[in-house]
Amino acid sequence: MMKNKIEIDGVSYEYNYEDTMWSVSFAESRTRIKDDAELDILAKPSAYFVPVEIQHENEHYTFDYKIAKETYSFDEVKKMARKERLRALHNISNLEALIGTRFTFFLHPSNIIFDENLMPKIVHRGLKGILEPYDLTSEHFFKQYQSFIVAMFSTKYSFDNLYSGSIINARGTALLKMVVDAKTTEELAEILAEAFSKEKESSEKKMALVPKKTFRTYKGLAIGFIIAAVLLAVPLGYLAFMKMPYQNELLTANEDFLKTDYSKVITDLENTNPVKLPQASKYILAYSYLQGEKLDDKKKDNIMKNLSLKSDEQTLLYWVYNGRGEFDESLDSAQRLQDDVLITYALAKQLEEVKGNKKLSGDESVKKQAEIEAELKKYMDKIEGSDEGAQADE
Repeated sequence: MMKNKIEIDGVSYEYNYEDTMWSVSFAESRTRIKDDAELDILAKPSAYFVPVEIQHENEHYTFDYKIAKETYSFDEVKKMARKERLRALHNISNLEALIGTRFTFFLHPSNIIFDENLMPKIVHRGLKGILEPYDLTSEHFFKQYQSFIVAMFSTKYSFDNLYSGSIINARGTALLKMVVDAKTTEELAEILAEAFSKEKESSEKKMALVPKKTFRTYKGLAIGFIIAAVLLAVPLGYLAFMKMPYQNELLTANEDFLKTDYSKVITDLENTNPVKLPQASKYILAYSYLQGEKLDDKKKDNIMKNLSLKSDEQTLLYWVYNGRGEFDESLDSAQRLQDDVLITYALAKQLEEVKGNKKLSGDESVKKQAEIEAELKKYMDKIEGSDEGAQADE
């Protein structure tokens, strides 16, 4: 097992590495946790964070972070082409959206990884006033971001050196000079965006300089490229006009979920087919709909505790359909799960809907109500029988 100690803003964090599992532990006395349930929000799936499992034993809290194999470390990104480094660094500016939420974190080469699209993911994160780091200010984020950028291009200074004050001397290139002279996170993002644009343009020009002796070969291939372009027009059109907006919807919903704006999450995803959503998006949508359910607090809390990213797909779909008022679909999900309690709840919702449906004639309404009530009674009797059997066993 490898170890690594990070010290930042007067706080030390000791990381243990074993294959793709990174762990950070805290003694109870080092936290301000009053109830383990306060940590539940840290385990919720998010595009910003690495998945975590939390253990509390022997007066210690241990956070096990699962690092996907299709990710890149700071050092791996540093070896990439300049254009890719600029893209990865610019993407970090998105993390500013977390400032002002309950989440806290720190930017450090050992606490950030990048996915295959070079989007950053935070490994260890805390909770404001509960788990270190206890706070995250715009000033801290800016200084860490600034040092992170310079460290990505510098061969002389490490992040720790830069963050400790050496950054004022790191002016080796025009880009680094602009970064060091910047005053806000917005300025840093603009500098990176402009540098990326120039680098991309430069790369395209280099690609366009084809040696004359190979011109005939490329000319011959041109016909093939034209055919390929025609064949690719449809999927590329789909990517531009369908796939990208869809990904943006998922990202926006995730951001609103982190802000606990559950009604906004529902609005963000209202036009999506829940079956086609990724598991994480199904979870945040189901969780958001559950927030609005008229259940007593105890029942709702029990359901919330059992709802997770690992929940059965049909369980998540059940609460999405239920929240959307699609009770035939929610009943179907409950029957697939063979969950009598969920079936009963779906039937009760159906009954409520029929009673309020003014489009049905009196006879139709009475008939439908009778059918649903008969089914409802069957499952209610079944549940009561199970409860009595359990009591008899005790």
